[in-house]
Amino acid sequence: MLRGRKGGVLVNALEKTRRENMKRLILLLFFALALFVSGCTGPAPEDVSGNDTGSEQNESLSESGAEENGGTETAGVSVGGTDIEVMPITIYYRDGEGWLIPVTRWIEKQEGIARAAITGLTDCPLTREEIEYYGIYPVLPQGTQILGLTIRDQVATIDFDRNILNYDSEVDERGIVASVVYTLTEFKTVKSVKILINGYPQGTLKFGTDISGSLSRDNILINCDRANLAGGNKKLDVYFFRDANERFKYIVPVSMEYEADDGVDAIEKMFGFLSRGYVKDGFYSELPAGVKFLSSDINGNIVTVNLSKELKNYGGGTLREESLLKQIVYTLRQLDGITGVKLLIEGKEDVRPEGTDISQPIKVPDEINPVLNGIFKALWD
Repeated sequence: MLRGRKGGVLVNALEKTRRENMKRLILLLFFALALFVSGCTGPAPEDVSGNDTGSEQNESLSESGAEENGGTETAGVSVGGTDIEVMPITIYYRDGEGWLIPVTRWIEKQEGIARAAITGLTDCPLTREEIEYYGIYPVLPQGTQILGLTIRDQVATIDFDRNILNYDSEVDERGIVASVVYTLTEFKTVKSVKILINGYPQGTLKFGTDISGSLSRDNILINCDRANLAGGNKKLDVYFFRDANERFKYIVPVSMEYEADDGVDAIEKMFGFLSRGYVKDGFYSELPAGVKFLSSDINGNIVTVNLSKELKNYGGGTLREESLLKQIVYTLRQLDGITGVKLLIEGKEDVRPEGTDISQPIKVPDEINPVLNGIFKALWD
């Protein structure tokens, strides 16, 4: 999840604008988002597993409340004279080629917020009509029902009916598994996921994805040519850009595998992947060629990264400058407990060519790709 803050006058102005925009936009979009939560489903089906998972879901989720979404802020709006509290959730949709794209949306705060997030991934005419303009699409097959969902000891156990198996390709299979795991682990109360079908654990799916045991961001790959991490390897999620259509460009995670015992520090490894100028399958980097990782330090919840002077060689432009900073901050967000990123260039505090002050820690944002809030929000919203 994203956390953070940018110093100076710029952040104060952006923060004020963000709050004003959020209040206006949430009011206008509330009814559409309410349809998003309920539009693809009728009454909850009876649990066929015999485990009473539906009632356990409501009990355990009501205890976690807003912390399910990592303790992010909520906002109060008034709709028709009724005060309503809304909160952000991040959902992993797919693009037209099956690659996963995280999108943050605001919905009414409610019990079962994790169930609402997964329901929002289900394919139906209403959801498709709402999101296809943005170049993104639902991940779960039509008719998929959640039979039960419990969260206990940071493990989410989700039980689907057999409609979840109504897909036709390996790409779809990988996308379903990674989307469910990544969407649920956006919540602070969830570290791993167990997937059941009609109440029973599964082994290997029809195109070879293993969903036995606990699935987490440590062992499931995203936007790769397979879903399961190879034995003896570790992984990092590195953020690149992707054009979903002619209108929308998104920042997305791509899992990078490496040998567990190669002895390279995780942060150095992240920048090694970022500096390669990744351009595979339509993913691309805004980081300039030749950027070298020099050192890093973690002090409390702030990580300081020292990079070479080539970081300035990106060609200019405010959008390009923000994009390369996004890649760095979103990639570093996976470090446990990190809420801010401070950048040094050759060991010195500096100002980026377009004027971005990086002498103060950059706050890791709560949102990612929030296009469905009606506007593109800058990294620092």
